[in-house]
Amino acid sequence: MANVISKEILVDSENGYCDGHFPERPIVPAAVELMWMTDLAQEHGLCCESGYTVKNMKLIRELVPGTTVTVKLLQGKRGWSGTIADSDGLFAQCNLIF
Repeated sequence: MANVISKEILVDSENGYCDGHFPERPIVPAAVELMWMTDLAQEHGLCCESGYTVKNMKLIRELVPGTTVTVKLLQGKRGWSGTIADSDGLFAQCNLIF
């Protein structure tokens, strides 16, 4: 059976995720989306701060304040697949190797 871990995150305009990116139309930077995935991995003891490999990161939709997303990691044969999504579909996906 596959190992899956996940958590919900509210993209609140007060949390600073979108500061300066972009003032007239704020969106969450890809680096923050990746940070959410690696933070989830660290919370579950899957990786350490010293390193991981990201492969094939795809940004599918812009993620804006006011959205609640599910960050999910699914264990596969060659690492972990990470996704960020809401009920309307994916915002981002990538493969992570810890």
